[in-house]
Amino acid sequence: MDNLDNIDIKILHGLQADARLPLTQLSKQLGIPHGTVRDRIRKLEEAGVIEGYAAILNPAKLGYLLNCLVQVTLDQRVEISEAVEALLKIEEVTEIQTLTGEVDAFVRIWARDKEHLRQILYEKLTGVPGMIRTSTIMVLGAYTKPLPLLAKEDI
Repeated sequence: MDNLDNIDIKILHGLQADARLPLTQLSKQLGIPHGTVRDRIRKLEEAGVIEGYAAILNPAKLGYLLNCLVQVTLDQRVEISEAVEALLKIEEVTEIQTLTGEVDAFVRIWARDKEHLRQILYEKLTGVPGMIRTSTIMVLGAYTKPLPLLAKEDI
């Protein structure tokens, strides 16, 4: 959808801040009629700008205390899609980013403790097709912010 205007941008900012906010409250906050907000959100969903809504879980409250990024180097003779498919079958893997450069992928894993991390690294990841080498980085903190949004006329 190439024609986002300032109303769409305001709605998207509001949803990024709190996607659970009732539309009546969102429309009141933005000073935009409820029907307009509802129709615009539907159009943004249909156009694929809004892909979905999700609950954000606290891993520590669920027993996952270690957040790690694993740099993965693969044998270039193995299709990366085959490795990605195998990685996604590992329950502790929550994200895979395939890359250019010396490392083929960053894989986010969550472990309960050091022993669980060891099990993931030495028992589960070693079975991935084409795995040559891994290097594990423990995440000490993570910070995110909403995606920057510009209306077409601002570009």
